Amino acid sequence: MKMVDTLEGENPGIFTDPTKTFADLFSTAGLFVMELVRRLDTGLAEAIPDQGERLRHILTSQIYEMSHNEILHRITIEGVSGGVEERKAWIEGSGHFRVGNLAHMTPEERTKTIAEMLGHD
Repeated sequence: MKMVDTLEGENPGIFTDPTKTFADLFSTAGLFVMELVRRLDTGLAEAIPDQGERLRHILTSQIYEMSHNEILHRITIEGVSGGVEERKAWIEGSGHFRVGNLAHMTPEERTKTIAEMLGHD
């Protein structure tokens, strides 16, 4: 995926750092997020050897997503989780995946929504 290749090209090692976070705030089908998860899963293999633990960390600590309607939101969660119920639960429990349309929010609403999503007060 060209966007992720560009991101990595401009930030070498970005997918090997378990403290980096990534957001797709205008997700449609989750393809960008799925590629981020794939790259992080590979890149963090040395830092977090157990794949289950690694995926849980990625899905609950590193990835943020917002879809502008419930249908696209469900499609994204299904795709990112690979249809695995445990992973869906991690995603849904993280609070990092939401429905909302930032384009239709006031600047104040956008600021508040993103701050809540990122866990900032």
